[in-house]
Amino acid sequence: MLRQKTNKPIVITYHGYACNEYIHSAFNHMVFKPSQPYQCQTTFKWLCKENSLPIGSKALLGLNLKFCLSANTLPNDIKQTMLRMARSIRIRYFLLDNKTTTSSTYEKQIYVKNTNWHPPPAPIAIEDKITNFEKALIRQQQALIIKNKKLKLSNLTPIQANIPRQLKHNKNIIIKPLDKNLGPAVMDTTSYVKQVLKEHLLSKDYRQLTKEEAQNSMELLKVTLKTAIENNSSHLSESELTYFKQSLACRFRLPIFYGLPKVHKNPFSLWPVVSTTNSLLAIFSTWLDYKMKALLPYVQSYIKNSMSVIQDRKQLQIPDNALLFSPDAVSMYTNIDTQQAILSMRSFIHDNTKNIPNDFHTTLFLQLLEIIMTNNVFSFDDTFWLQLSGTAMGTPAACSYATITYRQHENSQILPKFGQRLLYYKSYTDDIFGVWIPSETDDNTVWEQFKTELNNWAGLHWKIEDRSNKTVFLDLNIQLIKTKITSTFQKDLNLYLYIPLLSAHSLSERTNFWQNA
Repeated sequence: MLRQKTNKPIVITYHGYACNEYIHSAFNHMVFKPSQPYQCQTTFKWLCKENSLPIGSKALLGLNLKFCLSANTLPNDIKQTMLRMARSIRIRYFLLDNKTTTSSTYEKQIYVKNTNWHPPPAPIAIEDKITNFEKALIRQQQALIIKNKKLKLSNLTPIQANIPRQLKHNKNIIIKPLDKNLGPAVMDTTSYVKQVLKEHLLSKDYRQLTKEEAQNSMELLKVTLKTAIENNSSHLSESELTYFKQSLACRFRLPIFYGLPKVHKNPFSLWPVVSTTNSLLAIFSTWLDYKMKALLPYVQSYIKNSMSVIQDRKQLQIPDNALLFSPDAVSMYTNIDTQQAILSMRSFIHDNTKNIPNDFHTTLFLQLLEIIMTNNVFSFDDTFWLQLSGTAMGTPAACSYATITYRQHENSQILPKFGQRLLYYKSYTDDIFGVWIPSETDDNTVWEQFKTELNNWAGLHWKIEDRSNKTVFLDLNIQLIKTKITSTFQKDLNLYLYIPLLSAHSLSERTNFWQNA
């Protein structure tokens, strides 16, 4: 919600990360020599006995978990590379021959490659050039292998090179990235499992299943979801039908639960995460997220990113008595009541019926939404679990689902009741930013009513700071001052961890390491 006032401007401070001149100079003149492995001093946390790891593990893990290893010799087989290149060229000529342009049925988010389709050969002249290029490339590859036969190309020291295999087969430890990008953590496996069970899986929010129950649940779920699509196929576009056909032909796995250590808490706890990649739920949840993208514009407080806040600032004129606030939801995804959220989604669609596209099939959408949110079955180690409450963790639709369902509460209750006090009110998932215009009489009473209304939906709780002339939203420092100062908010715990330049990333990726840091 955006309204115009006069006088005082709102200013957002924004200053990006910067490297000093020495670092830029060193990077621009750096020569990558494989014989000089890079050793980084990245911080990481010991959450087990240090002597349980092989010698050199500290230096290896200090390289960052995103560090890519390079082989000690050049690859001898480039056949797969050539096949990919030839396929790409043949597809281009196939499209040209068929006068095919960008398809109106192509939707990037729900595109799945058809691995069973192969393009026909390109014109003979082009096929000859591909063959000659491959022969020339193979000759150069063999010459390089002979020339660099004695050169050690590994970007690890000899001691480090043997450690990954040892760590992989060491069942007594587990290595995880820390929450808040604080580096890697090494944990004792038994302690890790006990903590996951104590903090999460043995709570009222989950129920353990046997392996047979989990398998039967997934089989039944597959039949239910496929039947729903078949019964409503007439309401789906060509691209949607192709998406489901291609996706359901693939093999999928059960989602996997794991925890990320939150060492910035005392005592440290584990942040729950569910990986749904290549799972049955992810197929349908991706489609739900794709459909919800069409609903987001009708969320009055929705904002896409921090740049939108910066642009909005230019249109605002703030009175001298204005105050800023920025509530933060507590564990938003896991605390949203599923049934109330689905009712909110239904109400949101009903209230915006005139604006929603004609091809938005509400019945199928709500049917699949309830199925996905109430059937989140996953594995943890050799055990199987069903999530009983909250947003289905890890599903692609989780963010849009949480955004729209709570924003319906904003649309129907918060903005109508408190719109006169809210000069500016925007939200991004579990964060809210607003400009409050105090009244001279009952301001504290109305502010308390506003805070109560924020917390009056689906069991969700918001941490609400006191109103002031400065706050933080989407990593922006926002202040009510006349001078335009730009800066980003930096957490005190930020370690500014970078991927070492000798990581075996592509050259184009390496040249961006410092600039993106």
